[in-house]
Amino acid sequence: MQGCRRVEREYMREEERKRQFERSDLIGLKNGMTVKCSEKSQWKAMNENYGYSFYYANSYLAPWLRRSPLHYGAWLIMSMYNTFSVSSWMFILCKSVILRPRNFQILTECTHMIILLILLLSGVFNTKYRKAELERILRAVGEDIYKYGDTLDEETAEVLKQIKEKTFQQKQSLSKVVNIIIISVTVAHTTLRPLADLFTSDRIYQPDEPDGITHVLSMDVYYPMKLYNSVPAIILAYTHLLLIFFWGGNVVVSAAVTFICYSHTLCGEYRILCVTTRRLVERAKAMFHRENPDKPFISFKNDIIFERCLRRALKDSVKHQQKLTQFADDIKVLYYYVILTGLLCITALLCFGGIVFTVKDPPIATLALYIMFLSGELYLLLLFCVYGGMIRDLSMQVGQKVYFSDWTEYVSMIKTDLLIMQTSSQMPRGISAGGFHYIEFSTFSDVTSSAFSYFNIVNAVRKD
Repeated sequence: MQGCRRVEREYMREEERKRQFERSDLIGLKNGMTVKCSEKSQWKAMNENYGYSFYYANSYLAPWLRRSPLHYGAWLIMSMYNTFSVSSWMFILCKSVILRPRNFQILTECTHMIILLILLLSGVFNTKYRKAELERILRAVGEDIYKYGDTLDEETAEVLKQIKEKTFQQKQSLSKVVNIIIISVTVAHTTLRPLADLFTSDRIYQPDEPDGITHVLSMDVYYPMKLYNSVPAIILAYTHLLLIFFWGGNVVVSAAVTFICYSHTLCGEYRILCVTTRRLVERAKAMFHRENPDKPFISFKNDIIFERCLRRALKDSVKHQQKLTQFADDIKVLYYYVILTGLLCITALLCFGGIVFTVKDPPIATLALYIMFLSGELYLLLLFCVYGGMIRDLSMQVGQKVYFSDWTEYVSMIKTDLLIMQTSSQMPRGISAGGFHYIEFSTFSDVTSSAFSYFNIVNAVRKD
């Protein structure tokens, strides 16, 4: 009883804090930014789920940043520079392939980077196009999807707290791995590979070719400036290279890492829903005792007050399921074309990344770099497939948990509601690759086997 009252007091305090917050119109932040009450949940979600990456990737500008002249001006400047940077590097890479179509190392490395840029651009354009879905997802995450309030018993509330804490920790750990991979690839490509070439080969000491191919950068490419023996030009070129990697890293974070955060949150919420539906009767009994402490216990079976408590508990679970259905559908729509483009591009990236290893006498630095590239690409592909499968499985488990709850004695009270929940769970949610198929665990093996097949074909053509 004391535990139930404690849960009720905590709920009342939370409601009071919410009412106090709603009385104020704006929250002041640093650098003159203000966040409206209606934007608080979105601001909270962006702070906790790497939302800063949207700003640096120039894919989405939050309303409170739009109201700040400083941040809005900086965003416009970055947008113009990133447009120039992406366009110039696309031109450089394509020109390199055109100039040296028979140089297989230049061909494979430049084609690999061109495909990577196409994948990154698809992520940026998709976020701009799917702005409404993104904002709904951010608001839902910032509001913790759904709050049960006073319809929980003490034991269920403790289990839910543990699930949320574990979900948050796992989400942060998986996201950090992706961030480490991004930083490692950036440092390796812009710093470690040139340093390795400096000490292990004479490539970097060779003068620029007459057609504009330079050996000074981390890979042999055409560059519109003469770089050989020109320190200012070399610094400018490496800055140009570093900034495109900075933009690309933020695009990966804004697309892949946020996908991990949203999907892991959804999986955690489905686990919470499974717990609350499994403990439906226990929650209703706790509400009954909390609201009627003086009423003697006879039987819950035909008690009108208990039936009302049971319906309230089930109503919360149904509302939670509705919220999760909308949340899952928004994730599906937001990443609808990104997943399709990602699967196609990752297949090609794995293929061309593998070709680098078959080039005659490849530098050790090149091999080390592409091992990192391939590891990162495989890790991201695996995460996309794993989350697609988890969302489908967990959304179907809700019906099983409803069936295994103690509903048999109270079927006359909640029969219709239980049937609705079970029917809904028989239509699992998932992540679709452009409508062709839902990604799941088997998608990983399909993509890797396809990449290996293309690799064999390209390698055979090269040898001929």
